Parts: sequence; structure tokens; C-alpha cells
Amino acid sequence: MANSVPIVAVSVRNSSARRNRKGRQMHNLLKRQLKKYFGEFFRIPAEWQTFVEAVNAAYLQSDTDRSMLERSLDLSSQELLQANSEMRALISLLTATIESTGEGILVVDTQGKIVRFNQRFVKMWHIPQQIIESHDEKQALLFALDQLKESEGFLKKARELFANPEAESYDELIFKDGRVFERFSKPQRIGQTVVGRVWSFRDITKRRQREEILKGREKELQLKTQNLEEANIALRVLLKRRDEDKTELEEKILLNVKELITPYLDKLKMTGLDGKQKTYVDILESHLNDIISPFSHKLSSMLLEFTPAEIQVANLLRQGKTNKEIGELFHCTPRTIAFHRNNIRKKLGLKNKKINLKSYLLSLQE
Repeated sequence: MANSVPIVAVSVRNSSARRNRKGRQMHNLLKRQLKKYFGEFFRIPAEWQTFVEAVNAAYLQSDTDRSMLERSLDLSSQELLQANSEMRALISLLTATIESTGEGILVVDTQGKIVRFNQRFVKMWHIPQQIIESHDEKQALLFALDQLKESEGFLKKARELFANPEAESYDELIFKDGRVFERFSKPQRIGQTVVGRVWSFRDITKRRQREEILKGREKELQLKTQNLEEANIALRVLLKRRDEDKTELEEKILLNVKELITPYLDKLKMTGLDGKQKTYVDILESHLNDIISPFSHKLSSMLLEFTPAEIQVANLLRQGKTNKEIGELFHCTPRTIAFHRNNIRKKLGLKNKKINLKSYLLSLQE
């Protein structure tokens, strides 16, 4: 028995030393709890040792898990803060973009509730501040509708678009005070999902006024152009008539000369003229030709081919004279007049044609 005591003591001391080493690795919270209930660590009963070690391991693992969780939370917080910062920057950029545009912007959700608008929209629609601050969509809508000439058309278009979320539209709004707005509308999407609708309004009043001025001037110009064209047509008619009258006058002068003057000059040449008289007759004939020469190119070649005698016969035929009557006037036989008559038909291209010569000659005067 005496020899067994030291062995037990040594065993105890070794066990106590082992427990002390483990105690130094023990979780502080567990160590405080054990000291509180059991006193010094080495006084813990041996049968509790395994349990205490398991609890200690749980405490240590809990600290490790908590440390990892805290680190994860810290990283998540930093990422969240970074994301929030980027989101604020993006919202600021979008807000600045919306506010800097010259168009009035209104964004509504799928139920028609106002989500966002810019100050340009408020200014264009003259919406009072108290309505803006109230966030009352119905009050804002009624205020806007009261300014339009055709409020029903405005509401009808809005209903059509809300019934067709994918649709886009363009139309014009006429205000009671004379202003004109262009209205554009497109669906607002997040990914492929339509979450609302964006309305944009552009004031085109001045452009419309300029167009009306230009339309008025254009209409005036068209009217003046039409009047000028009508005047030109009338002038062309007058000029044509003047040319016709001029040609007719020249033909009459030429024919009258050849009919009324030239034959008598020819007869005068056949009388017994002395040299001086013959010179005067030649000068008279030359001057007469100079007078009628500008007219000669105006006449048809058919009439210019007539001899003075044929011109006289043709003139009398137009008056309805017979061959016998004309022969008596010219102191010749009817057969001679028939000869002239046949030459006239030939020169007029009427030979072997059933065309009355008198009627044809009368038609040349028309």
C-alpha cells in the first residue's frame, strides 16, 4: 500500500499538469464560469473533464464563427455602402439629366400614379406648388385638363396607352390660351418588364406660329403665282391675237397693193411713156416693193404665187361674181376667167377636189 500512494500522487500531479495546460487553452468565458462554480480548475472531478472540454471547444468554435460572421458583415456593409454611394451618384446623374432637358418629363407607374417629374413639366403646365406638395394625382390631372381645348382626347389617349403597356405614341395638345405641346409617350422598363410609362412634353407654340406665317405667305405666294399665270395666259392670248391681227393687216396691205395698185402700174407701163415718166414709174414700183417687202414673208406661199390678175379674179369670186360678170369687168371672155379660175384652184391645191372655190376663198379671210 505504501508503494501505491506515490504512483497515485504522481498520476494526480500529471493529470493536474495536463489539465492546467488545457486550462491555458480554455475559453475565458468558460474559465470564469468554472472558477465561479468549482473553484480552481484542477478540483473539477475527473468524470466532468470530457464534458468541460467539449463545452470549451464549442465556445472556441463559436468565437471563430462569430469572428468570421463579423468579418463577413463588415465586408457586406462596405459593399452595401459602396453600392448605396453608386446608387446615389446614379440617381443624382439621372435627376440632373431630367432637369437639364428642355422637355417636361412625367413618369407614372402602371396604375397611373405619379412617380417622378421635372421642374420643366411643372413650369410648362403652370401647376401650383401646393398641388405638387400634396402629391394628389387626381388634383394635378384636373388642373392640367382644365387648360386643354379637348380634354376628352387627352384622357382617351391615356386610357389607350395604359390598356396597351407596350405601345408608343405621339400627338399634339392644343391649349385654351393658344399654346401647342407635342406629347410623346414610351413604356418604362426594368429589364423586359414594363413598370410604368414616361411622358415627355415639348412646347412647339413658336414653331407653329412661324409655320402659320410661312403657310400664310406660301398661300399668298401661290395666289400671286396663280394670278400671274392667269395674267400670262391672257397676255399670251393678246400677243397671239396681236400677231394674228398684224399678220392679217400685212396680208390685206400686200393683197390690196397687188390687187389695186400693181395691175394699174403694169397697165401704165404699157402706155406710151417718155423716158422721164418711165423713170418715175420704176421709182414708184421700187418704193412700193420696199414698202410691202417686210410683209411678203408673212403671207402663205399660195397667195404670193398668184398673179395680179389671179388676185383680182379671186377677190371677185369671193364677192360671188360669176365668170361672165368678171369677164365683162375685165373686158375679156368668160373662158379667160375660167382659165384664171382653174389656175387659182391648182395653186390652192384644190384641183380635182370637190371643194367650192368661193367658200374656200372666204375661209382664207377668217
